[in-house]
Amino acid sequence: MATCTGPPGEATLPAMYAHEITDTGLRLAILNALLELGRFDDEALRKRLAGIATEEDEEDARIERALERLRDVEIEADALAEIQRIGFDGGNDIYMLIEETIDVDTGGETDHYQLGSLAGIERLTGLHTLSLDGHGYRDADLDLGPLRGHPTLVTFSLSGRCTSVGVLETIGTLGKLDVGYGRVDDEA
Repeated sequence: MATCTGPPGEATLPAMYAHEITDTGLRLAILNALLELGRFDDEALRKRLAGIATEEDEEDARIERALERLRDVEIEADALAEIQRIGFDGGNDIYMLIEETIDVDTGGETDHYQLGSLAGIERLTGLHTLSLDGHGYRDADLDLGPLRGHPTLVTFSLSGRCTSVGVLETIGTLGKLDVGYGRVDDEA
């Protein structure tokens, strides 16, 4: 079982499972951040995905099976507070780990990794930077409501159509907002 672990001897909050972050895109971004922090063993994740590459299925089916297997990865809840940056670049380590392990090559540019919801982002209590760059192509609007009152967000880059933009006024720490690739429901 791939688990996220903290420093030895340090008390941790009860573990959660990755599927508690319901949106696949956000879940993968969180797993990527934890990989970057060294809170996941990439070999354990590769073992979890083992065998998928040998199946004769279409690329989409292999990706879907890999994402399903990653839903049950155990995450130490206190590790989420260590995440300071979330991004969705096609070259993220988690995308490359998945694709190398299951023998597909989308370059991290598949709708399977698309961000559809920020629900659960409130668990990232140490998040300073959130960049939605890379997800401007999504068909649906992205509700920014889950960011309401976020305690530490400083830098935020939008892309695509976003709604509930007024919640950004509730983030007292927000110092830089880049709307360059985004469209919002309320220009004021």
